[in-house]
Amino acid sequence: MSNNSLYKCVSCDSNDLHSDHTVFLCKNCGSRYPLIDHIPIFVPNPEAALSAYAVDLDGTKQRLRDINNIAEGALTKKKSPSEIRRIEQILSGTTSNIRFLDQQFSEILNCLRDKDIEGHLLSWASVQTGLSFHDMLIYFYQDWFGNKEFQKVTSFFCEAVENYSPDRHSLAVLGAGACGLVYGMSRYFHNSYGVDLGLPALLAAKRLISGDPLTFHLEQANWKQISLTPPPLSPNNIHFTTANVMNLPFKDNSLSTVATQCVLDVLGDPLYFAEEVHRVLRVRGIWINFSHPTNTNEDQSELGSRSLDEFVDLAEDSGFKARSTKKMRFKFLNLEAIDPSAAVTDSEVWCFVLENTGPPNRDFNCTRKRELFRSKPEALWPEVPRIVGRRQPTLSYGKTFSSHGTSEQSTLSVMGYSLDIPLEYARYLESLLTHVDGKATFSDIYEKLCSEGGSLSELDFLRLMQCLSVDHYLIDFSYGQNGS
Repeated sequence: MSNNSLYKCVSCDSNDLHSDHTVFLCKNCGSRYPLIDHIPIFVPNPEAALSAYAVDLDGTKQRLRDINNIAEGALTKKKSPSEIRRIEQILSGTTSNIRFLDQQFSEILNCLRDKDIEGHLLSWASVQTGLSFHDMLIYFYQDWFGNKEFQKVTSFFCEAVENYSPDRHSLAVLGAGACGLVYGMSRYFHNSYGVDLGLPALLAAKRLISGDPLTFHLEQANWKQISLTPPPLSPNNIHFTTANVMNLPFKDNSLSTVATQCVLDVLGDPLYFAEEVHRVLRVRGIWINFSHPTNTNEDQSELGSRSLDEFVDLAEDSGFKARSTKKMRFKFLNLEAIDPSAAVTDSEVWCFVLENTGPPNRDFNCTRKRELFRSKPEALWPEVPRIVGRRQPTLSYGKTFSSHGTSEQSTLSVMGYSLDIPLEYARYLESLLTHVDGKATFSDIYEKLCSEGGSLSELDFLRLMQCLSVDHYLIDFSYGQNGS
């Protein structure tokens, strides 16, 4: 069985997917998923999504240029020798990282060249992880610089495979990021997949594993230069896949093992994620998790945090059986080895191994909603969406004034996580969320947005609603309970 035979279409769920090494084509719905350096992009409207990566690149480079300008201005004033050395390190780091980013994004930009691709909120939202590629560099340090804490994590996952996974056909590491865990576990499996929405991070990890060193400056460590050496072996059984972990491009019952590191606690709907993991796992396949504690979307903040045992009880209703559970302390993103002044966060983490035991004991509500978006979109128009209470989004706007001029910024925040959002997209999202008042239907909201100059087609509007409700869980609705 080839590694490509495990994929399915994320738009219509068809297994009839074919590849000519440049694109995956769904024979059922006609969706096309291009490949960049052999990495498929399984997201809605993938070519437009590439433009979203370019937008994020521009935003990161502008921020680095702003820091560079401030540092250059500081050098015009009298400084002590130690201050000068620190500022020169900042100048060197920002300048070098801009060149590094251009290099890492070159294949994405080449794919966009000479193409008239119009980006929009849907394309941007479909690839957001909450972290830019520049933010991800600290994870490359963690995974590939010989970090002892990360080595302990890798050992936990490998021991779980040795103890609980007799089937060694296929592994998927979800939220793979810098892909150190994929590499560490790949020796146990015929095929290993690193799945992440961050295509730039996957491209960089693929180059590193294939033998190309990476050198960058780490902002969180006072712009120290970090040089990552490729691992001694370059396995040919590792595959990289761009996809949302809430909408995986794998066929039902196709994977032997799913591994998640620091993913469960940042997802909008952990129970729906458990449903998706259950769907892709074979019977007796295992899910290995290492994450911060998490609550479900049904939990009320007034009642405190859910315990690990409580979460496992819910997972067992989703068709799992606990094979191993434990809690431990872990120092996340520990930079002490290169920067003794760096802050260290020592947190409790959940470690568990769950086995897919077969059909669940409850209905998969989120799966039904996704099916509506795919097979019965016309039934959605009379439904009334609402903002998810514990995930209330916040949009912030601001202006920065400097000798170089005035710049505007917009930020989207959800549950303590913030990311920059292009001003045009922020305004559209603001209008959309304003109309989600618990009374207006999807149809009402779409008509109001169109009257305000919105340019999304009906299909793209519903895809955006799927993205916001299923993938990111910012809005919800109760199908069939609106009295229509």
